[in-house]
Amino acid sequence: MVIEGANAVIEYIKSDKKITLIEIYENIKHSRKVQIEELAEKKGIMVKFVKKRSKNQDGITAIVDEELKLMEIEEFVHESVAKEKSIVLILDQVQDPRNLGAIIRSADAFGVDIIILPEHGSARVTDTAIKTSTGAISHIPLCYVTNLSQAMEKLKKVGYWIYSIDMVGDKTYLEEKYSAKSVILLGSEGFGIRKKVQEKADFTVTIPMSGNVNSLNVSVAAGIILSAVHEKIR
Repeated sequence: MVIEGANAVIEYIKSDKKITLIEIYENIKHSRKVQIEELAEKKGIMVKFVKKRSKNQDGITAIVDEELKLMEIEEFVHESVAKEKSIVLILDQVQDPRNLGAIIRSADAFGVDIIILPEHGSARVTDTAIKTSTGAISHIPLCYVTNLSQAMEKLKKVGYWIYSIDMVGDKTYLEEKYSAKSVILLGSEGFGIRKKVQEKADFTVTIPMSGNVNSLNVSVAAGIILSAVHEKIR
């Protein structure tokens, strides 16, 4: 797996992932170049200076000898039985890898245990998503499921309550009293949450807005909601 961008590479070095090689464009004048060299030396990671810049603007890449952190829904449900507090994030057909990367970054910041996505119609973890997550993807397990509604039912059986985020809700996101085991459900960039998936939610909350634009980018909405949930239940 190729990791691109200085920030993402630094996070991967710190996370003790098995990095086989770091490539740095020899003429780069990046403020974090020295930090990467020092961290790599401490971990015994080979650094290669190359004459041709990689396609990412930083000119810094790492080769990681490890697959993505994926998890089966059954495994997570089994582990979550003993949890007293937990935040799960479900993304219904979020398709932009930049949004996925930004959401993963917020999920890591606010203590999300897992991100669940439908197998079909969802963004995959591309180089763009990895770079946008600035390395947070090395800390958050992802779970791709064939049936999102069934996954939600499995979570309910072990004590989770599901909160969907929509333009119209029962309460605002600040008024809502979240369960100690909460699932946050967000929809796609253009179409929101599918009706059959929405029907599985226990509550619907909204983010009040006063501007001229009546919707938020899904990654921005995720950061706002997750911050509030983390504050209330952690």
